[in-house]
Amino acid sequence: MDLSADLGVSNLPTFVPSYAKDKELLKAMLPYLNKEQTLEAKKSAGEGPVDDEKFLHAVLSYIDDNDLLKTVKPAVKKQRYLATVISAQNRAGRELPNVTTLYPGKLPIGDGVHYSSEGYITLGKITASAMEEFYKAKDEVPPKLSQ
Repeated sequence: MDLSADLGVSNLPTFVPSYAKDKELLKAMLPYLNKEQTLEAKKSAGEGPVDDEKFLHAVLSYIDDNDLLKTVKPAVKKQRYLATVISAQNRAGRELPNVTTLYPGKLPIGDGVHYSSEGYITLGKITASAMEEFYKAKDEVPPKLSQ
């Protein structure tokens, strides 16, 4: 399914809320590596200064390639895979046209997992502001969607 084609809007903007920036994900994953492993991962990210995105990718690859999480609890393994998903959401905002990744920060949770009504209202306001900024930057008005 191609939502932009279905709606008749070829340049439909997409706003993706993300739980964490690459730097925060990196902080969450580095404790699973000792100093030597961290240096090895950093070397594999490339020469010279390495940005958070490349270093995060290198750390996640190092963890996987060396099976470092084989003896940890399932919740830790889940955290590792969530880092991959969140990293991809962050990358989408950097690499895909008309995609903006939003970082709303910590929003109120209702059931221990999902946002509460207040959290969704806050996220809606953040998304609306991001849409407004998106169209201001392009000096356009939002398109009317076909029905």
